[in-house]
Amino acid sequence: MNRLCAHSSLKHRPPRSTQLRRWPIASVMLGLILTAPLSAEKSQFTTLEGQARDPQTGEVIYQERHSMAQNASGQWVMESDYLAPDGSLFAERTVSFDPKYPQRPNYRLTDYRDDFEEGATTLDDGRVELFRVVDGERKSEIIRPSEDIPLVIDAGFSAFIASHWSELLAGQRLTFDFASAARLTTIPFRLTHVETISDSGGSDSGSSRQQKFKLEPSNWFVRMLVSPIVLTYANDTRALIGYSGLSNIRKEGGGNHNVDIRFPPDHQFSMRQLPSGSRQAVP
Repeated sequence: MNRLCAHSSLKHRPPRSTQLRRWPIASVMLGLILTAPLSAEKSQFTTLEGQARDPQTGEVIYQERHSMAQNASGQWVMESDYLAPDGSLFAERTVSFDPKYPQRPNYRLTDYRDDFEEGATTLDDGRVELFRVVDGERKSEIIRPSEDIPLVIDAGFSAFIASHWSELLAGQRLTFDFASAARLTTIPFRLTHVETISDSGGSDSGSSRQQKFKLEPSNWFVRMLVSPIVLTYANDTRALIGYSGLSNIRKEGGGNHNVDIRFPPDHQFSMRQLPSGSRQAVP
């Protein structure tokens, strides 16, 4: 049996009687903008876990569990589980990385509480189909990526930031279109480097530093209404170790959670570890 299939078979979907009605996702990000590749030499799943906490109270809202391996065709596929504080699975996401489009992976996010789905698929001609399913009704929109502005989809953000690492640290502000399946359109964002952080021990070596970035809508009016997302990456591995901002997981009654997520600072899950054919411009 394919390892990915075996992994999926262990999940227990909540019964339909426990499903909650899902309001349309207000945020355009993020699922999490994280990649968790498994080294080709390993035969077992490597997982990465993080707890999404309320920034004000520190209360655990949900847990994320990410893993990655190659499927039968050799394509790298990441699976993400979203677990309630009691450990029950309520949502999951599958992200498939195409070597031709490392910043534009195919993905599908499913919330079992109400059978909500959203996702994106890159077509053979390079266009992208965005889709969402609400109350059993599927809607979709096909978009054509701009030739001038990069298009980023879901977990492909880490590939984007890794490929522009030097420019960001040099002070450049980058703009890109983010594909929002929830809204069936793209939304322009801008990304800037905020600061370099040394570890708590005072060391300033490259292996101990962390880089903090700010992600916010390009439109000035929208920026007034939405708080920025703050992302922290390890300097040496360029792996995501911190995320603060609006989540793609909604709250009961509508709206989306604001969360603070921390991953182990020494974890090795980064785009730089994907096979060279999947990295392309990623350093």
